[in-house]
Amino acid sequence: MRLQLTLDLLDMEEALSYTDKVYKYTDILEIGTPLSMKYGFAGIREIKKRYPDTIVLADNKIADGGRKLTNAVLSAGADIVTVLGIADEGTLRDAVATAHEHKKEILIDSLGVKDLASFLGKVDEYGADYVGIHVGVDEQKRGATPVQKLKLAKNLVMKTKVSVAGGLKMGGVLDEVIALEPDVVIVGSGVYSAENQQEEAKKIYELLHRGK
Repeated sequence: MRLQLTLDLLDMEEALSYTDKVYKYTDILEIGTPLSMKYGFAGIREIKKRYPDTIVLADNKIADGGRKLTNAVLSAGADIVTVLGIADEGTLRDAVATAHEHKKEILIDSLGVKDLASFLGKVDEYGADYVGIHVGVDEQKRGATPVQKLKLAKNLVMKTKVSVAGGLKMGGVLDEVIALEPDVVIVGSGVYSAENQQEEAKKIYELLHRGK
């Protein structure tokens, strides 16, 4: 299992300061949607320049224009880009094809998908590298966790790697998630809000890598 840490921030200097502390314990570094929206492609270039050996995921949540936007994001330096599972199938297929032309990767995010079982049952057909099981911040406010959705994915997804996000942290449902063996565990505030960010990142990183 790999650890993906998110930069769900609006200030680049704050994001860089945080990343300096934790990148050694990060398999994938996510440029979160807030940072992507504020700094655009220049932000991707800046982060990739600073951490050239780190896999960088740009969480742009592409919903249309799969080929054009995927090409633009990856050309800015991202290694992985996200596309929304609620997008048209043509968008998904174009995004996947474009990423693979760049020899880079696509994550199809299940955020907002209503019929999750149907979606997961056919996601392998798109040829994406990852499918994201994602319980968003607003859904978390109602007490939702990604555990049941992850169980469904592990039963239905045969080829595509599975990542999981949704309020994960030490002492929460992280142990349940790890027991289901997703390919990637995504952590945001669970590390960022910790008193010792580096130590918290190290704990989770080592926990995941022991279970690989």
